[in-house]
Amino acid sequence: MTDDPIDFSAFDVQLDDVAQNVATRCAPLLAERRRARTVVQIVEWRRPMIAAALVIAAASAFALSRDVPEEHVRAALAVRSAPSRLAPLPRLGESLGVPTELASRLTMRVPPTMADLLGQPR
Repeated sequence: MTDDPIDFSAFDVQLDDVAQNVATRCAPLLAERRRARTVVQIVEWRRPMIAAALVIAAASAFALSRDVPEEHVRAALAVRSAPSRLAPLPRLGESLGVPTELASRLTMRVPPTMADLLGQPR
């Protein structure tokens, strides 16, 4: 290692020259784009958009036309009619490594008391 200053002159690039070079290379493409009106350019996307819409419609029709097994319907209705419980959330927290007490406090609907925050027994 030396105390000589580092010579960065090789990295000295004139940005004006780079910008002029890019503008010169892109000028024919930009001129060709400007010849067509914006509306025409948008209309040219009609076929790809229709193709994408048809694919989405076909996939949606297939998904909606499938028969759902009766046990799935009963299970879905049972879940909807069951009272909302937050019991599964602490188990998820435990599987992620969150302590049980912290996970249960995070799922409570009421804010913790001062004693809870200070870790004092009730």
